[in-house]
Amino acid sequence: MEQPEHKLRFGTRLALAALFLRELLRAALVPWRLLWSLPHGTAERRRNRELVGSLDLEQTVEGTKHARCFFRARRDARPIRRLLISCGEASGEHHAIALIKELRRAEPSLEVHAFGGEALGQLPGVTLHVNLVDRAVLGLSGALSQLPFFMRAVGIWIQLLRSEKPDAVVLVDNPGLHLVLAERAARLEIPVLYFICPQYWAWASWRMKRFAQCVDAALAILPFEAPLFAAAGVPCGFAGHPMLETAPPALAEQEREELLVLLPGSRRKELQRHAKGMLQIALALQAKHSGLRIVIPQSQARHLEWLKNSLPEAEDLMVLGEPKQWLAKAKLALVKSGTSTMECAIAGTPMVICYQLTGLFESFLLRTVLRSPWFGAPNLVLGEEIVPEFVFRSDEGWNEVQERLEQLLEHAPLRQAQAAGLERVRQRLSGPGAPKELRHWLLD
Repeated sequence: MEQPEHKLRFGTRLALAALFLRELLRAALVPWRLLWSLPHGTAERRRNRELVGSLDLEQTVEGTKHARCFFRARRDARPIRRLLISCGEASGEHHAIALIKELRRAEPSLEVHAFGGEALGQLPGVTLHVNLVDRAVLGLSGALSQLPFFMRAVGIWIQLLRSEKPDAVVLVDNPGLHLVLAERAARLEIPVLYFICPQYWAWASWRMKRFAQCVDAALAILPFEAPLFAAAGVPCGFAGHPMLETAPPALAEQEREELLVLLPGSRRKELQRHAKGMLQIALALQAKHSGLRIVIPQSQARHLEWLKNSLPEAEDLMVLGEPKQWLAKAKLALVKSGTSTMECAIAGTPMVICYQLTGLFESFLLRTVLRSPWFGAPNLVLGEEIVPEFVFRSDEGWNEVQERLEQLLEHAPLRQAQAAGLERVRQRLSGPGAPKELRHWLLD
């Protein structure tokens, strides 16, 4: 389906100019906000540790019920006939598609206006107004390079809110843009529901206030996020992690292969930091354990090609494909901090988590700005450190990573203990699924 043509009115252009100046001012104030937040770092880390550590299943269920009832009350329990939804990346579009399919099964006449990608726009009943997915960017420099496009997208959003008068707005991940879109909807008193919460609790706690002012309720994909956002004034629920929806049961220790999976990252800068150090560790272990196989999976061909050019001696170890198919049968994994740690946890694969910093400034930010008691998602889910995690700046930090990984490789009780902890992670991540839960929020 072709996208409708939109001409920005004069009043919309004035609103965009004012919005640009406000966002520019906010950006200029970020260093000062960071400095202001430094004295509160210890207290916030302690609070986050207490909230994460005290999480239990009953609390999660009750919090979800409260958030669901709050959002229903916010929309006055009126039936939603017209929905405006936005997702800015391919992963978010996947979740948005699942949600729309679930909603239209229950309400076939539902009219959906969307910002997303081509796949979302091809669904019955969906009108795609802006293709954000094909313009997805990373970091400040990427956003600035696409600034005219994103400003126009915001302008179209402003006009849609007035012309289509949606009964509710659903925003999926991508907080950089979506916080701006949420504010415009909140001005018109349109209920705003956020799915996949931003990680403000980890490093930018002052942004929680802005989030709470324009988002009526949220649904998290990690159970510990729900009480953290609720404590900031945002009713927040949890309905399970999307990765679990298609994950097979984790294999037992005796069913796994003598396989070590290396996951250095999925972006160029991450690969530059971690690939070489991980490979050196893996080859050193393989020299001591001749039966150990090594694989470095990459889901994107361009990153695989870059790795092959950068580390030609390891070309035979690199494969194109999703990491989960290798993690499912691996004995061990060495993983860069990020989404991959959750993939390992769901696969039940014992791991060591690492992250190498570059420069003194990053080290300063880690020690002063980070509000999270751990940076590995499995540890945060359980509220305790079951997976070893290392953050370091010097290359000497790899020595400690190698020592811990070798201990896991050579001692079955250590692997079994971590695998038992990862099974507890899977249990905490289970739930009815976000599409089914959100259907109750939006249609009941």
